[in-house]
Amino acid sequence: MAGYSVFVEGDGNWIGLAGPRDSVRDVGSGNHVGSAGAPSDTLETLPADTPYLWLEDLEADTVLAWAESRTERTVERLSSGPVHDSLVAEIEAARQAARIVPEPGVQPPVIRTGAYVNRFPGGRAWMRQPAEAHDRGADEWQRVLDLDSLSRAAGGRLLPESVECLPPAYERCLLRLARDGRQRIVDLREFDAERKAFVADGFDLREAQTSGFWRDEESLYVTTKPMGWADQALIWRRGAPLDDAPVLFTADPGDRGLKFERRGNRLLLLHARHQYDIDYYLVGEGDELAHLPVPGDARELAFVDGRMILQLRSGWTPADEAFSSGSLIAIGLDEFLAGGRDFDLVMESGRDLVVDEIWTTRSLVIVRALADLEIRLFEFAYRDGRWDRRQIDVPGSGRVEVRNSSHESDIYYFSHEDFLEPRTVYVRSESGEVEIGGRSRP
Repeated sequence: MAGYSVFVEGDGNWIGLAGPRDSVRDVGSGNHVGSAGAPSDTLETLPADTPYLWLEDLEADTVLAWAESRTERTVERLSSGPVHDSLVAEIEAARQAARIVPEPGVQPPVIRTGAYVNRFPGGRAWMRQPAEAHDRGADEWQRVLDLDSLSRAAGGRLLPESVECLPPAYERCLLRLARDGRQRIVDLREFDAERKAFVADGFDLREAQTSGFWRDEESLYVTTKPMGWADQALIWRRGAPLDDAPVLFTADPGDRGLKFERRGNRLLLLHARHQYDIDYYLVGEGDELAHLPVPGDARELAFVDGRMILQLRSGWTPADEAFSSGSLIAIGLDEFLAGGRDFDLVMESGRDLVVDEIWTTRSLVIVRALADLEIRLFEFAYRDGRWDRRQIDVPGSGRVEVRNSSHESDIYYFSHEDFLEPRTVYVRSESGEVEIGGRSRP
């Protein structure tokens, strides 16, 4: 629970959390032990006998037992009566609706892997249908994995966080499952998408902060640690104990640690010295690591159609041209690895237009930008030595989010919602046409 403030009612009936770790308050008595922004009253300096300070140890058996007892009392109080029954009926009707857009908090809600389009409606199941059927608007979904049953067997709620299937067959997949809402603590398990079953004696890492990606059919690139970034990057071969895995890279003592990340069709090893000081290594053939000398505080590093894309957090002058904070810049990857530093300006953040977030496809850079507090969505494509820009028509207010994109195609899905309109999912086709792919209930 480190990093959060603890609020406890005087009779101990409930606990609430609010971060960062500035304040501990006994609401019932009004005894404000520490106040937000008061450095003299942080948890590090509070007396050892401070009430409820023991709740900071989130994984301690006593804390878990205390929380479980409060949960049981809450469930007992709220799980009976006419209001409860009517709410359950209403929620179940919504869950069983024939046409419901996958929940935005479950990533990825829709993903294309080879010949299939996959979806994870509400995190309750893994569904798929042939890509050609999906593209013509058919409803031929088949269940691949029942996540509700899997959660019950695991004794806790498991939600899909990502899935990576090994090309070109896309049959062997690495399914990443978050446990009980703990975003960083996951199960990483090998799954056979054709047999619709986990692989017996396959790759399997449980309840750890893990990054894992296919190296080939018989091995993975892995970092793993019970909590926090790992100290070593490993090559884990099928059937071998993880403790015997060859070490690819070791972090220095005192560093934050290491993890792998997929960026388009490239795999990166991130070596974090601290939050805004990261060394990026491109993982190449023969397990070679190529250091990318880019700003350690870059907001984003991506790859599109043989070009490297950078979104800057701070101003940078890689060669003769200076680029301002927030700018989106690009260069050919081979040119950069050969020592070239002549970046192109893709989009500049300024007073009237600010780059907010980027996504990539096979040949597109998708940019969500803010203009006078209104949302803009742009596509950039590199053609004939220049970056062409196209604006996608989206409502200016509310929230726009690219839900899924892939380095294998230029098809992507994005959604829009606001306080008055329900969430609508749009599909951008290979030809560039944008159509509504689904709408949630108001």
